[in-house]
Amino acid sequence: MDAAHRHGVPVLGNIFLPPVAYGGQLQWTRDLVQKDATGHYPLAAQLVAVADAYGFDGWFVNAETSGGNTALATDMRGFLQELKALGTAKGQRVTWYDSMTATGSVSWQGALNSQNQAFFQAADSMFVDFRWSKSTLASSGTLAGQLGRSRYELWAGVDVESNGTSTSVNWDAIVPSASAHVVSLGFYRPEWTRNHLPANRTPGDFHAADDLFWTGASLDPAKPNTTASWRAPALRVADRSTVDSLPFATVFNTGHGLKWYEGGEVTSDTAWNHLGLQDRLPSRRWIVRTSGARPSVTFDFADAWRGGSSVLVAGTLGAPATLDLYETRLPVGSSETVVELTHRTDAGSAQIELAVATAEPSAPGRRRRTPTSR
Repeated sequence: MDAAHRHGVPVLGNIFLPPVAYGGQLQWTRDLVQKDATGHYPLAAQLVAVADAYGFDGWFVNAETSGGNTALATDMRGFLQELKALGTAKGQRVTWYDSMTATGSVSWQGALNSQNQAFFQAADSMFVDFRWSKSTLASSGTLAGQLGRSRYELWAGVDVESNGTSTSVNWDAIVPSASAHVVSLGFYRPEWTRNHLPANRTPGDFHAADDLFWTGASLDPAKPNTTASWRAPALRVADRSTVDSLPFATVFNTGHGLKWYEGGEVTSDTAWNHLGLQDRLPSRRWIVRTSGARPSVTFDFADAWRGGSSVLVAGTLGAPATLDLYETRLPVGSSETVVELTHRTDAGSAQIELAVATAEPSAPGRRRRTPTSR
């Protein structure tokens, strides 16, 4: 959770009321939406208190237990309204999953429509079930606008749990190549990037799969592979930086490693994992601008300054290469601003410079840069 917040990503708790086939009991749904003598929903207040105490950002509510009726659906809508009202006061949000309908039955719509719009209106957003189509997403976006809501408060679910980057997706129904997004994009179980790997996977194996999933086959979001069947998010979704205040420091620690380093020296040779120690990592991995052969850029787990990883740039450079690391908005430029870089070259000679952009780019890749001294 700390790592997610460090990167500006909200974290929601999950209220999952499973299908009867998987052990779900309708009584659990009734218990959740039970009112007290004053007409309020005690569990709504408790759930907001739990999220506030543990520092996460709200709740994802998925009611998939069948057997309900209209009265239960009405109580669920009232529960969502109170959960949202109490949560908003604490900076929390509520996402509803497209499952229960206005009649209390469970019927996944794959759309925003008259069967589930009351739940959408009671929540901050809705995760649309995977059975959507191009036409149902288009009509969903239109209906959201008619309800006075943004179409981007609808998440088109894409189930990648089993097949990951081999999942067949009608991308143009969600994120057309030549026009605005129809709705938002919602991945289900993107931890496929780890789970599909063998038990003897290395940190490097995971990051290679993760970069393929989020960045795409080119491994450079500035030069996307537009012919690949997997349309990685970096091709159509802008990143949002959290680097907006000083001091800012990073050692490119991914939150896991094969050893622990301090000052470039190994202090422990035991493999470790603690995502709470993860630094803010470069978001658009890896943009390299060069007129020559592109060097490879990876997280390196065989050497680090501090923690368990560093950034490795490897290859034979026939021309200068610029590696974009962080989009920032920092108050630099005064005589008190200090920029430091720790690096090492293993073989041959290479001139290393760290540059800071001091103005908005006039075009993609065109920034006014101020090199710092070595």
